[in-house]
Amino acid sequence: MEMIVALIKKLKAQDHVMLTVHTGAQARYYYDRFPDIMLSVFARTAAEYEDMAISGVPWKNMIAYVGPTYDEKNRKIIESLHGHGVRCMISVSPTHDTLPSPEKRKIKYQEEVRLKPDIIETDIPTEVWKVLQWR
Repeated sequence: MEMIVALIKKLKAQDHVMLTVHTGAQARYYYDRFPDIMLSVFARTAAEYEDMAISGVPWKNMIAYVGPTYDEKNRKIIESLHGHGVRCMISVSPTHDTLPSPEKRKIKYQEEVRLKPDIIETDIPTEVWKVLQWR
């Protein structure tokens, strides 16, 4: 983390990066050095959510990765995050993006879009974009 901070400072890039962190301690480390930094935090479980909550990093500095989809396992976490103004991200890269055909991927992307996630992380943005255009 020290090397990342040094590189960001060297390049004066703090206004142009978002860092992914997995723990509240990591979030706090970067926030202490860059108070305006945007962080992508892990909040897939109640324990991960609480870890971020006790970090002291303002919610306005975060988006939250909540897992591969919106479901009953993360519904309460998503509601809590939304209550703090945090946008929630799902990732379809390891799941839907790996399906063998555009047609099969489209069906799965459509299922996710119906759940209305705030952010969809994908390795195939052109295909997800096409699904979003047909909503």
